[in-house]
Amino acid sequence: VLEQKGVEYWFKTEEKMLNALRAGEMLEAEVIHRQQVSGISIAELERAKDEGKIAITDMDIGGVENVLKHKPDAVVLFLLPPNFDEWMNRMNARGQMPDDEKHRRLHTAVKVLKKGLQIEEAIFVVNDEFHQTAKLVSQICESRPDQQLAKETAQKLLQETEDYLEGQTNHS
Repeated sequence: VLEQKGVEYWFKTEEKMLNALRAGEMLEAEVIHRQQVSGISIAELERAKDEGKIAITDMDIGGVENVLKHKPDAVVLFLLPPNFDEWMNRMNARGQMPDDEKHRRLHTAVKVLKKGLQIEEAIFVVNDEFHQTAKLVSQICESRPDQQLAKETAQKLLQETEDYLEGQTNHS
């Protein structure tokens, strides 16, 4: 199972998502992986605030600009695998994924990496080991770390992903 309702995400029917968008209940929403709409619920952000928590959410790259317009002090993190091979290992370990799904996700990744490298406020974090990464994310709440190595990792991932996708296209 790749993702489960209430664990990684809260899934809504298309009708409920469209109603939430029309009612202004979403801070941002985007079509991701060329197949579904994903967004950030304002009610969930408010719930975290009311509970004295810091809201952490993932979003499509298009949502980042919208969030920064409404909340310029938001911290924008891009979590990266340490390299392409490890990324593919992690993706494959999530469960059986059809090739077309993998390709959609990799095409999305190319778009996200290109755009992310252009966002000045973005902070890149190489997620090599969970506890170390969690500690670094906590430290980011206090200060902005040097980004040179992490941005180089993002640029390398972008190139390797594009190369991989090109190789898959040539073999098809």
